[in-house]
Amino acid sequence: MAVRSLQDLCASVVAKHISLFSNLEGLPVHLADAIFEKLYKTDTLDLALIRLLSSQRCCLTSLPLSARCVNAWIPYIAQLQWLESITFTKSNITNKAIKDLLVLSETLRKLVLDGCERVDDEGVAMLVQFQQLFELTLSHLPLVTGKKLKGTYPRLEQLEVSHCPKLLDVPLSCPRLIDLTLNFTAMPAPAITCLIKRCPRVKTLHARGSQLTDWPRELSACLPHLTVLDLAYSRLRTGVGLAFHPHLTHLDLSHTTIGDASIHFSSLTRLVELRLAATAITAAAITRLPPNLQLLDISSSNVDEGAVATLATMDTLKHLDISLTEISLNASAFLGLRLPHCTILAEEMCVL
Repeated sequence: MAVRSLQDLCASVVAKHISLFSNLEGLPVHLADAIFEKLYKTDTLDLALIRLLSSQRCCLTSLPLSARCVNAWIPYIAQLQWLESITFTKSNITNKAIKDLLVLSETLRKLVLDGCERVDDEGVAMLVQFQQLFELTLSHLPLVTGKKLKGTYPRLEQLEVSHCPKLLDVPLSCPRLIDLTLNFTAMPAPAITCLIKRCPRVKTLHARGSQLTDWPRELSACLPHLTVLDLAYSRLRTGVGLAFHPHLTHLDLSHTTIGDASIHFSSLTRLVELRLAATAITAAAITRLPPNLQLLDISSSNVDEGAVATLATMDTLKHLDISLTEISLNASAFLGLRLPHCTILAEEMCVL
C-alpha cells in the first residue's frame, strides 16, 4: 500500500472540512497551496474560498475559473499578487472585472478568456496593459470585433483568437510571437495578411476556417521560420507560395478547394505530415510530394489508381489514408504489401 506523505494527508483532511475554517493563519504556504490544489480538483471553489485565498496571501501561481466564477470574486482574486496564470471558462465576468485585474499586470504571464460572453471591445482594449503576458487566448467571445484590440505586446509568444464570429481585425504588434491561432473568425484575408506581416517570428500558424483564398510567395517571405501551417476548412483555392517554406514539417490543407496546380512540394524535405483530405487534387499531384512523408491523408479527394505506383515507393510512410477515393481495395492490398510498416486506411467509394 502506498504511504501518503504527512503534507498530503493534512491537505486532504483540511480540504474535506474547509467550510469549518475562517482563516488559515499559521499554515505553511506549501500546505496551503496543496489544500487549494485539492479544492480545484474536486470543483469546490466558491466565493468563501476565494476570500480565504486572498486573506491568506497564498503564493498561488495558477487559477482556473469555470462558469461559477462571478464578478463578486474579482476583488479577491486581484489580491493574489503572485498569480501568473488565470483561465476564465464560460464565466459571466464583465469588462469591469478585467479593469479590476489590472493590478496583476506586472505578474500575469497567461490569460485565457474562453466563452466570456459579456466581455466586449472595451474589455479587450485594456488587455494591452498586461505587458508581461507570454500567452493570451480570446475564444468564443461573440461581442468582440477586434477594432480596439490594439497596441504592442512585447513579450507575447502565443496568441489565440478563435471562434469570434464578429472579429474583423487584430491590429496588434507582437514582435516575439511564435504560435498564432486564428481559427474560425470573420477576419478578411487582408487583415490576416497584415497581422502575419507584423509577426515575423511565427513558427506555428493555425488559420482553420479562415477567409484566406490564396497563399502567395510574398506571404511565405514574411514567415521564414514557419514549421506548422494549418489552413483546413479555409477558402483557400491557390497557394503557389506554399512550396517556399523550407522548414515546414506539418501542413494541413484539408477541406479546401486547392488543386494540382498548387501542389509542388517535392522541395519540402522536412515535411513529415501532409493532410489533403477532401481537396480537388488528382493522381498528378502525388508525384510532386516530398520524399520523407510519414503521414499522408488524401481521403475523399479525386486521387485514383494512377497514384498507386508512386505511393508504393513512399517507404517512409507510417500512416496513409486513401478512404473514399477511386483507389480500389485490391490496390490498397497491393500498397499494404509494398508498405509493410504503414497503417493504411481504405474504404471504397459507393457508386450509385
